[in-house]
This record gives sequence, C-alpha cells and structure tokens, in this order.
Amino acid sequence: MAIGKTFAQDTAKTAQKKTFAAMETPPQYSGGVQSFSKFILKHLKYPDVAKVIGLNGNVYVSFVIDTNGAVTNVAPVSCLGAGCTSEAVRVISMSPNWQPGFQDGKPVRVMYTVPINFTFNTDTSYETPIKKLRQSDYGFVFFIKGSTYSLDETEAKFGKSFNPIKVEDVEEYDNPKYADPGKKAVYLIVMKDS
Repeated sequence: MAIGKTFAQDTAKTAQKKTFAAMETPPQYSGGVQSFSKFILKHLKYPDVAKVIGLNGNVYVSFVIDTNGAVTNVAPVSCLGAGCTSEAVRVISMSPNWQPGFQDGKPVRVMYTVPINFTFNTDTSYETPIKKLRQSDYGFVFFIKGSTYSLDETEAKFGKSFNPIKVEDVEEYDNPKYADPGKKAVYLIVMKDS
C-alpha cells in the first residue's frame, strides 16, 4: 500500500483557504507508513460475496488528517463492490489519530488517497465456476453487454465459468424478477464490455 495524492489546507480563518503542494511537517501515523499498512491488514476483512466471486482489485479511499490528528472525511474514490468498498472505508475510519501536519508552525488539514487491495487469487487465468455461485448463501445475476441474465441463462449463453478479472462492479440487486428467498441477498455482477 502506498500513500499518495496529498494536499494540505491552512486552517487559519481567512476568506480564502490556502492549499499547499508540500508542507513543512507531514502528518505521521505512529510507527510510519509500514505501521499504517499493518494496521489496515490486521483489521481488513475480505467480504464473503467477494470471496465467492473471486473478486480482486483496489478500492481507493480518500481521508483527511485533521489539525488534531483525527482521521475524518473518509470516502471512496473508486469502488469495487461486493462489500469491498464499504469494508475499505470501515477500516480507514477505525484508524487511530495521527500526529497532525504543520505548515508555517500551524497545524493544517492534509488529505491522503490510499489504495486498499483485495486479492483472492493472483492467477489471472482463474475462472470462477457458476456452480460455486449457485451453491453459495447469495443469489447472483449477471449484467453482460447491456442485458441481465440469471445464473442459468448466463451458464447457457456464456459457459460454466467466468474470469473475475472481467468483473467491473458488484452491487446488491433487488429486482423482484430475480428474487431468491432462500438466499441472504441477491447481487448483480456487472461484467466489463471488453
């Protein structure tokens, strides 16, 4: 995990707030960047739905280290779905306070954007069997090339498995046509067009 895209705001009560490209003293997580990475890894839980699908990818999360060192304004910049986005936000929101950043001897607000990596399998040729989805506690529907398909329709038209690298997004789906009362929830798997 690398920390990137930082900026600081002068918190002085002026009509126009300053934005700094660099600051004299950047915020510091206790123990440094490696400790922050360890904190994330320790608390991050790979969501069940993402495991079933075999979903891999990064969720980029922005947050502000406030003038008192508190982590605030946590928000996703990019989404992965299947619970990964909310999990990444949850973990960053749990972060203990940092030492604040300073500019001109005054504490300043500093924004960071970090990637949170979710990796199920590093083999890019890995295929998730449709059978695995069918046997899970969740229902699934596919959105492929502008059309929605049930698992049976997906299997009949596109084969018995799919490559999770080609998944663009996964979101909870509440269309009554695809309701599955025996499942915890139904998810729409949106496949990339390419």
